[in-house]
Amino acid sequence: MFFKVMRAGFAVFVLLICCGGFLQAENSLKGAPVAPFGKVLFEVYGDLGSADAAKRAQSIENNIKEIKKDPAYNASKFSVRQQDGIYDIVYDRRVIMGITAEQAKHTGKSEDALAQEYIKVISDAVAKERSFSGKMTLFLHIFSALIILALALLAFKYLFALDTYLRTLVLKQKNKADQSLKKEFDLGRQTRRIFFALNIVKIFLMAAVVFAAGLSFLALFPNTYDIALKIGSIVWEPVKTVLLAVWNYLPSLVMIIIIITLFRISSKILSFIADKVEKGSIKIKGFKPDWAKTTYHLIIVLLFVFALILIFPFLPNSHSDVFKGISVFLGVLISLGSTSLINNVMSGLVITYMSPFRIGDRIKMGDNLGNVIEKTALVTRMRTPKNEIITIPNSMILSANTINYSASARHYGLILHSFVTIGYSVPWRQVHELLIAAALKTPDVLKEPAPFILQNMLDDFYVQYEINVYTNKADEMLNIYSNLNMNIQDTFYEAGVEIASPHVFALRNAGKECMPAQYLAGGVLRYGFDVSIDGSPKRDGVSGVFPDEGQSGGVNGASAEK
Repeated sequence: MFFKVMRAGFAVFVLLICCGGFLQAENSLKGAPVAPFGKVLFEVYGDLGSADAAKRAQSIENNIKEIKKDPAYNASKFSVRQQDGIYDIVYDRRVIMGITAEQAKHTGKSEDALAQEYIKVISDAVAKERSFSGKMTLFLHIFSALIILALALLAFKYLFALDTYLRTLVLKQKNKADQSLKKEFDLGRQTRRIFFALNIVKIFLMAAVVFAAGLSFLALFPNTYDIALKIGSIVWEPVKTVLLAVWNYLPSLVMIIIIITLFRISSKILSFIADKVEKGSIKIKGFKPDWAKTTYHLIIVLLFVFALILIFPFLPNSHSDVFKGISVFLGVLISLGSTSLINNVMSGLVITYMSPFRIGDRIKMGDNLGNVIEKTALVTRMRTPKNEIITIPNSMILSANTINYSASARHYGLILHSFVTIGYSVPWRQVHELLIAAALKTPDVLKEPAPFILQNMLDDFYVQYEINVYTNKADEMLNIYSNLNMNIQDTFYEAGVEIASPHVFALRNAGKECMPAQYLAGGVLRYGFDVSIDGSPKRDGVSGVFPDEGQSGGVNGASAEK
């Protein structure tokens, strides 16, 4: 029994081997069909390298389909090339398939003849397929052209609509601007500049639309497809280079944007704090509100320099020798040309923290008198009482004497003074009373501290008195001087006192009193002589010598003679 089973198994094994060999022989006789367009053109037999017949057939189909897509297809581009015993069918330097000896054996033809036959079969199939799809392709091209034209017209429509909208928006904003803004800025000129920029952008976009549409039209048709490719390549290559450069530079650009954003946030926070300190909302011990803006600008400059140092390594080509050379050259130019600039900036900082004056103060600088209207890092501007704007470099201010009238008025009371000269015949106490009365009548003169008088000089013809008054309004000092002098004139004239300045040259009768009567012994002069036109003294219009006059008419008691 056991031997019967062994014989049956061996018989089945031999049968399987015979069937496998038969199937393999049958498969070697059967070819793989090549049907790129649905219809079988021919069959491929045998293996070529590691590719069997099925893989070879699939590769040949793909090559034939690519030939069919060639917009410049021409059957004359087919050729046969022999290499290593294999005949290759080539189309425009591209190998389509190879004819082996086994392939020729199955067809009963030579390799060369079979290659020529396959060339004709392939070219006819491609030509037929292209002819069949030609009308459809033309229709698609026309349809595509119409779509391109419609898109271009639509782009033009929305482009003009956007331009009109932006122009209308600019005009509305211009009309809404108040008069002060219109005076500060030439809005008409600014509007024209904006419209000019809009025209440039519009022309550029229109040209881009026309170029894209024209290039698309050229790419639709086989005869102009190569032209479209060349033009597109000419335009695209620079654009691609720029886009690649931007893409590669993007990480550095992100870092620069982060640094600039942090700088702007810091500057806004510091500006908010500076405004609060300047207005007094935030008080810092030992820090004057006048220092707020200057300190803010100083910190901003330092932050800007620090940000520039951080940004510098991320700039394009910052490590190149050319960039370094330009940086050194600019540094030398700035160093040579900014001596006076740096001098004024440093002087401005010193002036700020010395605080010799502040905005609005009435000051005198050299021969210039006026109110400070602006302090910058480089210059200080003041407006005179005649509304003249004077610009003074900070370096000159630091080296010149500055009188701050407003500071004196705020802290102590500004003292203004005026001179008047009165003859010796008027008692000085009376002069003092009249001057004090004139001062107290003057607007903006303080009653406390009270005005005071100084007698500066006993001159040949008169006594010089100086009236000093206090005021807390330095801006009104010129009006105070004017009103004080007018009141002095009125007060003295009302009291019958002559102001003996300027000098009055006159012929005076020496017999008359030249001092207050209370200082005369007996009310009569002990010296001098009388002078009359006709040679004799007069009293009440009568000529002659009067005994009651005493000896006042002569010298050392002698009578005056003609």
